[in-house]
Amino acid sequence: MEAGVGEFHLFSDSVTAFEGEGTVQSITGGDGQAYQMLEIPGSYLTPSGTWINGMFQFIKDANGVINHRLFVPGAP
Repeated sequence: MEAGVGEFHLFSDSVTAFEGEGTVQSITGGDGQAYQMLEIPGSYLTPSGTWINGMFQFIKDANGVINHRLFVPGAP
């Protein structure tokens, strides 16, 4: 069974230990609000045991709460 889109939202909290390796940028959401996004390059192990390279993303709202976590497969 390959990883589905929802599965890529469930990566381990241990990824946060590498936040110093990532980059932060400001993005505008579909609601027109500005958000901060942290991207960390890395690899994700699927339940089938396959490693996929990509980018871990964390998006923080104006209150500092991380409201979005996603692994984007194949991202540089």
